[in-house]
This record gives sequence, structure tokens and C-alpha cells, in this order.
Amino acid sequence: MRTRRVRRALNLLLLVAACTLAAWLGYRAAWEWQLARLHDAGRQRLVLFARSLESVLDKYEHLPFMIGLHKDAIRLLRDKDPALVPAVNELLKQAQAGTEVTQFYLLDTAGTAVASSQQRLIGNNYEYRPYFRQAMAGGAGLFYSVGTTTLVPGCFRSRPVRDGDRIIGVAAITFSLNGVERGWAESGERVALVDENGVVVLSTTESWKYRALKPLSEEVRKRVVAARQYPEVQIRPLAAEALDVLPEGVVVDGAKFPEGRGKWLAQSYLIGGPGWGLMLFSDLREVRETAVLGGVGAGFAAAFLASLFVYGRLRKKSRRDRREAAEALKRVSEDLERRIEERTAQLSNANQQLHEKVNDLEKTEAILRKTTDDAVQAGKLAVLGQLAAGVSHELNQPLSALQMLAGNGVTLLEMGETDEVRGNLQAIGELVGRLGHIVGPLKSFARKSPLELVPVRLGAAIDNALMLLSAVTARTPVKIEVSIEPPDLHVLADSVRLEQVLVNLIRNGVQAMMEEGGGGDLRIEITATSDAGIVRLVIRDYGPGFSADTLAHLFEPFYTTKPTGEGLGLGLTISRAIIERLGGTLRAENAEPGARFEILLKDATP
Repeated sequence: MRTRRVRRALNLLLLVAACTLAAWLGYRAAWEWQLARLHDAGRQRLVLFARSLESVLDKYEHLPFMIGLHKDAIRLLRDKDPALVPAVNELLKQAQAGTEVTQFYLLDTAGTAVASSQQRLIGNNYEYRPYFRQAMAGGAGLFYSVGTTTLVPGCFRSRPVRDGDRIIGVAAITFSLNGVERGWAESGERVALVDENGVVVLSTTESWKYRALKPLSEEVRKRVVAARQYPEVQIRPLAAEALDVLPEGVVVDGAKFPEGRGKWLAQSYLIGGPGWGLMLFSDLREVRETAVLGGVGAGFAAAFLASLFVYGRLRKKSRRDRREAAEALKRVSEDLERRIEERTAQLSNANQQLHEKVNDLEKTEAILRKTTDDAVQAGKLAVLGQLAAGVSHELNQPLSALQMLAGNGVTLLEMGETDEVRGNLQAIGELVGRLGHIVGPLKSFARKSPLELVPVRLGAAIDNALMLLSAVTARTPVKIEVSIEPPDLHVLADSVRLEQVLVNLIRNGVQAMMEEGGGGDLRIEITATSDAGIVRLVIRDYGPGFSADTLAHLFEPFYTTKPTGEGLGLGLTISRAIIERLGGTLRAENAEPGARFEILLKDATP
């Protein structure tokens, strides 16, 4: 068994290795193929961009030469006659009209502008500019820089102005390459133009401008500063790693460039005349995605071929297994029939025993229910016993009054005072009603009745409980405050049992506060609110509260903190049992100061 498992594991590893190798080979093949295609397409776009730039540079190459041939320009530079300046200025303005050249100007041999299509340039000295020095050396000048007067970047072209074989000045023009740069941006490509110093002067990515392929040497830095070629900013490297030469067909990490990410294919094209370089960076995301698809496809193809081989093996094995399984199934079926018969007999016996246990459980539940009802009734009678003294005191006063009024009535009747007899009889009727008002709640409270869940007005239940406790509370300074919101709040309960719980809780609160000597805030708050179909009834006293040990055992049967003979410890146990049978909950906690009982019942407000 172990040998078979090892063999299966090795076969699985070989299969995974073969699929992985196929996926890697497919990925590399697709990568190389797509990279070659991207390189060819990028080379074509790069040549096209270079040709458009070269055409713009060539377009303005001969304009300075033509200005240098004009006789007025030659006379102005040769004779230095100020009277010729307006005519030459007008000549330069006419030459500028209809072209994209931003300015024409003539420089004398000292580099000072003596005439210009823009008046503000006259008098400025440009001797430090390389294009002036190139022209004074007899060649054609080409230079890209930021204008010292306009502060606008542009391209400068210049030619020497000759009087015979002698160079008497320089004719120069300035034109913008913004149109070229805008065309690159509209193509959606990432393009950059690097000048002869290795500094990016044009780019579709703004943050690349005036960054160098590598740190400038001290010699180049001095030359750049002297020529005032770039804005007064620090020339920082373009990438995190220096590029010694223009990259050609290499993959670079875009994250090392400003505003870059991913991988790029870097290509370059050298513009021979000025020694500039044009760079194109193509995103490799599509190449990578295609390579991944190729690798996944190769992996799946290898997995498919392997699955065909495995399928053939498994099919042959499955036919053999089916024959063996059919024979085994027959044996198992025969054994199963035998076991079913045995199990059926066992289940029949177990079912009979279960019925007997259910019957016993129902009998036990009936006994428990009766015991609970008896305990509830006993609790009510115990409360009535404790309230008897107070109730007898309440009854003595109206009974004495009845006796006195009856005796007076006989005397008055003999005296013929019928009006006074009538008044005595009315008073006797009122006292009888008062006796009924006192005895009625006691009679209803003492009645033993089956549990009946009906809508009970909470205010009426609280009033009845307070009536039952009136003989107790009348002898104490305890104030009872009741707040029910809304006033017509109803709960689903049994009115007698609910009143029994309220009597227990209110009486306990009164006793707890009076046991402390009757000082402090002698008040019981009864509040009721409704939320989401649940009524929250809270009874809070301002007594000493519960100790931690008392709170832990509060609802246990026969647990009491009262002296021996004053309680059995069943009041709260019975109260919780009653509330749970009503479908609610009863819990207690300390309220700092005092104790707090909370009853939750279903809202039955119509």
C-alpha cells in the first residue's frame, strides 16, 4: 500500500513538472515572439517620429542663410549705420510673416542684436550662445535652449553673414518644436528627445523634461551654465540607474522613471546632424499578457495530453474494477438484506421503548406543571398572610364606622329624623363599597385559576398590586412613582400572576429600604416602555442593593437574606417561573444605588 502511494505521488509530481515546463516554454516562446513584433512596430513608429522632427529642422535650415544674403542686412553689419535698422527690422518682420518662426534677428561680431523682428531683442548680447559661436566659426548653428529674454524653450538656427570672404555677423532664427511634441502626445506614445548633452528637452511625460540620462560631468555642467541652456533647475538623472548610452531594444523597469510603472521596451534613434537622440518606451503589459496566455495555453495543452493518457489507463482499469465491483456488490447486497432485517427488529424495540419514555416524560411534565402552579398559589397565599395584618387594620376603621352609623340610625328613626336616617344609610353604602374595594383585589389575588394569556392593561395590573400593598406602604414613608409610556400599554400575560410578581418585587423593595433604617431616598420607580414589540417593565428601589454573592444566588430556591422565620426564599424563584411561563424574562442587577428588576413581555397594545 505504501509503495503504491509513493508511486502515485511520483507520477503526480512528474505530471505537474511536465505541465509546468510546457507552460514555461510556451511563455518564453510567446514572450520572444511578441517582443520581436513590438520591437519592429516600435522601430517603425520611432523612425516616423524622427523623420517628422528632421523635416521640421530641415524646413528652417536655409532661412538664416537667405537673410544673410540680403544687401541691407550686409550693409547694416558692415557699415553699422543706425539709419538702416528700421528697414532691416521691417525686412525681418516680413520674413517672419507666414512662417512658424518666432523671431528673426541679426547679431554683430560681438554677439549683440542690432536688428530683430521683435524690438525688445535689440541690444541684447548672445555671444555666450553656442549657435552664435558655431556661425562665427563659419558653420551652421543648431541649438535647443530656453530663451533668456522670452524664457520660452525653442530651437535656434544660425548662419554667418559674409561680406566677401569676411564674416561680419550672424543671422539667427528661433522656432518652436511644440507642434512636434504635441503630435507625439496625440499618438499616445511615451517619447523623449535627448540633446547633445544627454538631457531630455522634449517629452510626452512632463516630469521627464530637463533630466539627464546620467549625471553631467563637470565640464558639461560648466558649458551648460555658461550657455544658459536650461531653466535654472537642478539637472537630475532621468532614471534611478544611469544610462550610459541611448537604450536600444532593452527591457527597462518603468518604476525607476518618474511617473512610471511596469516594464518597458526602450528603443532609440540617433539624429545625426545635431547629435540628438529620440527615445521610445513601449509598455510591455500586452506582451506579458499574451505571454501568460501562451504559457497557460501550453500548460493546459500538456495537461490535456496527459489527461488523455491517464484517461486511457483509467478506462482500462475501470472496466476491470466494474467487474470486481459487481461481484462485491452482490455479496454486499446479500449481507445488507440480512443486516436490514436485524436492524428493523432493533428499531421496533427501540421505538416501543421511546413511546414508553415519552409517556413517562409527559406524566412528569404534568406533575411539574401542577407543582409549579401549587408553588405559585402557595406564594400568593404566603403574600396574603403577610398582608393580613395590614388589611385587617384597613377593615377595622370602616367596620367601626358601620357599627356607629347603624346605632345612630335606630335612635334617629325612633326620633323621626328620617332625613338624617337617609344620610346615615348613604354613608353605610359608601363604606360597604370601600370594604368591597379593599377585599375585591384580595379575593381575585387569592383565586387559583388556570394560566390564561390575554392582553392585560399594564397600568391596571400595577394599580391592583399597589392596592394589595396599600396597607404595607401606608405605614412607611416610601414613595412609589409610576411612569407608563404610552399610558394605554398592554402586555400578553395572565393578570393575576402578573400582579403576584409585581407585589413580590415592590414589597421586597419596600422591605429592603426600611431594613436600612428608613433614611435616604425612600422611593420606588416603576417605568414601562415599548420597543420593537417588547415591553420593558423596570422596578427600581434606592435601597442597599445586592452583594455579589446574593446577586449570584438571587433566583435559587430557598435562598434568602431575611432572618429565620420571615421568608422561605421562594418569592423571586416563583416570580421568575411565572414570567417565563408568560413567555418573558426577569433579571436583576444593582443600580448604584439600589436594586433594579427588569421584566420583558410581549407588547399586546391594541
